[in-house]
Amino acid sequence: QNLGTADGRIALDCSVRETKQGHFVISTTDFFFPLVDSPYLQGRIGVANVLSDLYAQGVEHCDFMLMLLAACRDMPPDQRHICTQEMVRGFRDACVEADT
Repeated sequence: QNLGTADGRIALDCSVRETKQGHFVISTTDFFFPLVDSPYLQGRIGVANVLSDLYAQGVEHCDFMLMLLAACRDMPPDQRHICTQEMVRGFRDACVEADT
């Protein structure tokens, strides 16, 4: 049974599904290009975006969050490594602050 919206339909980019064991799987996926020049802040923005989707569905606490990250292959490897590392750090820091 889908519990994504009040009338039982899947929400635009977030859905809530009950498992056979009575647990709930909440899924949200978003894709967006960098909004700021700071990879660290971009990671934090990603968490805020995911949590806002979950909170809009009535979720009070998120136990687990997964980040899927892609970096530009045209970027020099050392810069790509730094940017990726900073995005992950921003994501992790924001998750810790949100007790996720």
